[in-house]
Amino acid sequence: MLPSSSRPLEGQRVLIVEDDPLFALELTETLAEVGCTIVDVAPGLARALAAAEFHELDLAVVDINLGDDKSFRVAHMLMAREVPFVFATGSRPEGIPPEFAKVPSLTKPFSPAALRRLLSKVCAGRA
Repeated sequence: MLPSSSRPLEGQRVLIVEDDPLFALELTETLAEVGCTIVDVAPGLARALAAAEFHELDLAVVDINLGDDKSFRVAHMLMAREVPFVFATGSRPEGIPPEFAKVPSLTKPFSPAALRRLLSKVCAGRA
């Protein structure tokens, strides 16, 4: 779904991949406030892979560290499906593999406004 210019995130179907329940709730609330539809909140790798494969998605917010797992398989799947995404992580940029060098990222903690701005830019780049 292409966003409108006045509310670029409205109606976007978003996958959230986040293992911290409080942070996942904050992401969900932030995105719902701007009109996004949260398709799934995946706290672990298996659920995130299934959601990335089977749901219709417009965007994703992906935490890199999911407990003992990394979410790079999910990121590869999203790229293969041409679903734009951002990394929302506590990891340092040098911990992100080179194939994801062009993927926008936010370092935790970040403000809801920073997330909205970055996702709006990602949507605008796709229009």
